[in-house]
Amino acid sequence: MKRFLILLAFCLTLTACPATTTAPPTAPGYANQTDQQMGEILAAARAFYTTVQQDSANGSMTLTTAQKSAFNAFGVSLNAAESVYLAYHAQPTAANQAAAQTAVNNIQTQQAALPLPTVTK
Repeated sequence: MKRFLILLAFCLTLTACPATTTAPPTAPGYANQTDQQMGEILAAARAFYTTVQQDSANGSMTLTTAQKSAFNAFGVSLNAAESVYLAYHAQPTAANQAAAQTAVNNIQTQQAALPLPTVTK
């Protein structure tokens, strides 16, 4: 009986405590999690764009005229999105956040729609 009561008390303590979730800490240099998320997304998009540029320049990737045009348009959009994001990063207001989030979402959509280049060996 004593063992049963101890087991019951243990089970009740496990179920009586509400589950808590904590957000991961924000990395240094970011104002909040949203700032960090958008910054990381744009950094990854920039790295992708730079890799395609370099691979195209050194001949390890071949881009058609249509692909070059699409990647150039992506680069222009990426520059604009980074400018909007930097305004939010410098002054994280609700209005700046909304504009930056829209720009980041557009970059993600545009990147996903890019035509795949041909990799040459």
